Amino acid sequence: MNQNVNVDACLQALSGWSLADLWMGLAQAELWELGAMLADHADGVPTLAHQYPEAAQRLGFWAESCGLDPGTGERAVIDVDD
Repeated sequence: MNQNVNVDACLQALSGWSLADLWMGLAQAELWELGAMLADHADGVPTLAHQYPEAAQRLGFWAESCGLDPGTGERAVIDVDD
C-alpha cells in the first residue's frame, strides 16, 4: 500500500466498530495493537501510528482489511463492472 493514511480518520472510523466485527478482519495480535492505538487516541495521546510511518501503514492495511479507505476512513467504494 503506497497511499497516505489518514491516521485520525481511520482511528475514528474503527473506534465505532464492535470487537466481533474487528475480529472478522484482524488477527489477535493486530487487535491488541489497534486496541492500544484506540485507547491512546481516545485519551488524546499520540498513537504509534502518529509517531511511526510503519505503524501508520499497518493501520492503513487494517482499515483496508475492514473495507475502509485508509486515506479518508470512509467505506471504500467498489466499482463493479456490468
